[in-house]
Parts: sequence; structure tokens; C-alpha cells
Amino acid sequence: MDKVRAFQLGGVDYITKPFELPEVLARIENQITISRLRTQLQNQQRKLLRQNQELMRSNRELEQFAHVMSHDLKQPLQSFLFAIGLVEQCCQSNTNPKVFEYLKRLRDTSGTMQKLIDALLDYARVGNEELAIEEIACESILAMVLDNLQVEITEQSAVIHHDALPTVMADRNQMMQLFYHLITNALKFQPPNNKPDIKISVNLLPQDVTEQTGSTGFLSFGNYDQQENYKTQSYLFSIHDNGIGLDADQVELIFEVFQRLNSDDYSGTGMGLATCKKILERHNGRIWVESELGKGTNVYFTLPQNPS
Repeated sequence: MDKVRAFQLGGVDYITKPFELPEVLARIENQITISRLRTQLQNQQRKLLRQNQELMRSNRELEQFAHVMSHDLKQPLQSFLFAIGLVEQCCQSNTNPKVFEYLKRLRDTSGTMQKLIDALLDYARVGNEELAIEEIACESILAMVLDNLQVEITEQSAVIHHDALPTVMADRNQMMQLFYHLITNALKFQPPNNKPDIKISVNLLPQDVTEQTGSTGFLSFGNYDQQENYKTQSYLFSIHDNGIGLDADQVELIFEVFQRLNSDDYSGTGMGLATCKKILERHNGRIWVESELGKGTNVYFTLPQNPS
């Protein structure tokens, strides 16, 4: 019993007396193995730490590069657009329709470039700017976004339902961007002549989901990671639409920068969902998608009550 008690108290190097050679040799071998494994673990941890630091440094450099490049590109583009305007004025008396067709193409292409630069700047700002965390009523954020999108909603006869939305601790501007991009996508990616039907739902997740493996309906949503252990309670939002949906092999690509999976039929920069992902990462949240081609899309994201 003394030996059992010693092991229970952590005496892994406990040896009975008087010494027995086989036991001593076994203990020595065991300690050598433990020491070797401990050294390997420490080496792996140091390697992982270096890799994480390098990845963080690379991400910061990429965001800074994107900000500088997009900022520096804006001025030449503005000069180019100004020059197009001057040419248009000079050609007012020109009766050749081809001239105005070419000028229109130049202006349209420049407009697309302007949108890409603005989207890249937004993405870089999301990663670099200091968060102004405050109490945010998601109801008011949604109301402002819907007001900004009123023309599109009316033109498409869209119907948008939503649960009572919570108040969270977050950055106001980034929450505006988040809801704007997600609802814009739900409105945009629709079959021809289809009336968008969008439903925004929210549930409060348990504080420690690792202790709730399947015992609650909350965890049936999407690909939510049941092993993620939140130190604060989080809200699980879902935005469901009746749009065109996605192939299974497209789902993993949509959060990458400049990914436009339906570029032939739908306009856009391919930056919206990448920006949403960055916003949620900065708020200690997550985002993922469930979709089936021709059957609409469910976008899920989590927001902690307190992101700190």
C-alpha cells in the first residue's frame, strides 16, 4: 500500500528498499525515456513557437505591404481617371461611337481596379488598426446595414428575417463591415429572377463547449469545433440564404483573398469573406460555411461576449 500511495503522490522515481537490481534497472531505463521524451517535447515546443512567431511576422509584413501598395496605387489611378475625363471632354464633338466605347471600357476597368484597391486597403486596415472595443448592439448595426442596402433589397424584393440580436463587446466599424459583407453576399449570389429570402439566427453557446459534447443542440450547427474551449460565452450567428449555393470543393476556398468563384456571372472583388474572417479572428471568433449547389448557403460565425 505504501508503494501505491507513493505513486499516487507523484513519486515516479520511487524505489523499494532493500534495492532489487531488476527494479533499479527498470527505473533507470524509465527515467532515461522520460528525460528523452521531455527533451523532444521541449524541442518541438520551441520549434512550434518559432514557426508561430515567423507566421505572425509574415502576416504582419503582408498586411503592411498590402496597405502600402494599395495606398500608393490610388494616386496614379486617380490621375488616370482624371485623364480619361479630359479625353472625354475633348472628344465631345467626335461622332465616332467607337471612341466613346473604348473610353467607357477604360473607365469601367479603372472602376474595377479602384474597387480592388479599396477592398485591399480595407483588408489591411482590419489587420492593422487598433480595435476600439465597446458595447455594440447588433440590432442597431444590422439596421444601419439594411438601410445602406435598401436599394438592392427593394430592387430584388428581398425578405430578411432575423432573431432578436444580442449586444456584444466589439469594434463598431468592423461589425458594420462584417454584417455588410455577409448580407451583401446573400443578396448577390442568387439565381436570375429569384427573390432572396434571408434568415439571421443567433444562439448563446455554453461557456465550456468541451464539456458539452453533443448534449446540447447548439453544437449541431455546421462544422463547429467541439474541442474549442472558450473562456467566455460566445454567440453563434447563422445567416441562411436561398441563393445559388456552392460545390463542396468550393467551400474551403471562399475565405481566401481574391477568390471569386462565380466571376463570370457576379461582380465583386473576392475580398469580402476574407475580410470577414480577419475581423472575426481579431475578435477571437470563427467563421465557416455549409452549402450545397442550388440549395442556398448557411454562413456561421461566433462572437464572444467579451473578445479579450
